[in-house]
Amino acid sequence: MAQVDLLPRIRFKTMVVRDLAPIFGAKEDELLKSLALLTRALDGEGLEIDSGVHGKRGYNGDWLFMLLAATTPIPPRVFKIMGSLGSRLFFLMLHSPVKDDYQLMAQNRGSTCGEKLERCKQATRRLLHSLWAANPNGVAWDKQADSDYCLRVIARCARLLATLRGVIQTWISEHSETVTHSVPIIENPDRINCLLYNLARAHALICGRHQLASADLWPVLEVTFDSAPTIRAKLFRGLIRASGSLQTHEVEKLLRCSKPTALKEMEALAVLDVVDRADVESDDGRPESCVKLQGKFSWFTSSDCRALMAQS
Repeated sequence: MAQVDLLPRIRFKTMVVRDLAPIFGAKEDELLKSLALLTRALDGEGLEIDSGVHGKRGYNGDWLFMLLAATTPIPPRVFKIMGSLGSRLFFLMLHSPVKDDYQLMAQNRGSTCGEKLERCKQATRRLLHSLWAANPNGVAWDKQADSDYCLRVIARCARLLATLRGVIQTWISEHSETVTHSVPIIENPDRINCLLYNLARAHALICGRHQLASADLWPVLEVTFDSAPTIRAKLFRGLIRASGSLQTHEVEKLLRCSKPTALKEMEALAVLDVVDRADVESDDGRPESCVKLQGKFSWFTSSDCRALMAQS
């Protein structure tokens, strides 16, 4: 069996997976089993399994590898399971612009999908070869020389993502619009902080620098927002655009959902201590709920944050 084990074949390498959707779309028990094994393997310390058929077997020690994968939009239940197991996977949405009729027509007259794919492969290969040639003995990174500004932005993102990824159960009473919730489970931001720091350093490296700069922070911000559960990420981006405050009818429009669903998502952010929620009157005099970003996250509505995001 050792000849077909995957872990020895990807040790100290990057495994590229075309589509994780079959794993994320599995039944609840199979999904939990798959993510539990993946979580243990992604720690980089190997994987040992005990079974009645083969007994105890596996690998222990330094078995670091990277995983680069694509997937369709992730269901909310996947984020709930990942939140319980700890943050190992991070995401970046494509946010592809909507094409008009003429752009779609031009697409059919252009290069084939295979030709485009080959150009992408060649560009990626050239980039990797240039990095290896420029750093034949690896990179000696002076962490003490990284600016406090860059490190603080990364720390803010780590605290935000850890909070947004908190696992919480919310439900609405059958006889009223009262939202009830469980106690949230929130992971400490230490692991996320280290991984986001490595992401920023990687961006600096491909730009030819061995020190962090403000230009390396926009990938950190985008990955932070996109790695949160999809609805929470969309709601948080909406709060940023609205200068930190949204009312119920605005959330309904933003999420394209019903009022009970909007109230449930607003309550979830309030329970996670991302926002403060209050009762207000709408323009037509009807009572509504309003959520406002808490002070510890208000930096994300600042002009400084918007300037960093504009560099993407």
